[in-house]
Amino acid sequence: GDQLVRLLKAVGGASPSNFWTTIDNFLKSSDDEFRNLTAVALEQLAAPDSVKVLKSHFGKEKSRQVKKNILRAIGVAGAENKAARSIITKAWKNSKEPLLQTNALLVLGLHASDKKALAILEEALSSNNPTHRQAAALGLAFARAKDHTEMLRGYAENEQEPECKAVMKRCLKVLEDGALSTLADDFARIGE
Repeated sequence: GDQLVRLLKAVGGASPSNFWTTIDNFLKSSDDEFRNLTAVALEQLAAPDSVKVLKSHFGKEKSRQVKKNILRAIGVAGAENKAARSIITKAWKNSKEPLLQTNALLVLGLHASDKKALAILEEALSSNNPTHRQAAALGLAFARAKDHTEMLRGYAENEQEPECKAVMKRCLKVLEDGALSTLADDFARIGE
């Protein structure tokens, strides 16, 4: 058990993307922790071929924590994939699941070349919800969506809430070739 947990924690950052076929069966585990660690590893592996399997597990998943990590894995592995984007946008529209809404924004930046995805990000950046504003900014930074730097700069300049403004400024630094790791704490806080 402990060795498997350590393996799953190491897989995402240290393995080639095709390794997803070795671990995807853990999404069927009755153990929430294994499913959660597997979803996180699959997000890190970002294998486009894993999207179909991830989609099939997303609808069935009962644990909210696991489900949000599967959603992020779908968004990352399915960057620019229309079917993946559809699942993400549906999650964004489901106001009964705020955890999924926020995590949808965190990966939607990878789909920002799509007009509908970009419209959702802009809607979130201009919303009354500070978590959504931060998540949308983080999503653009995560995607390194440099084409949208000036758009984000405009929202950051007009932001009144100090924490949101600080997050947006850090996101702008990433878009201007800063280290993504500077946003790790923000991602962890907003994604939970």
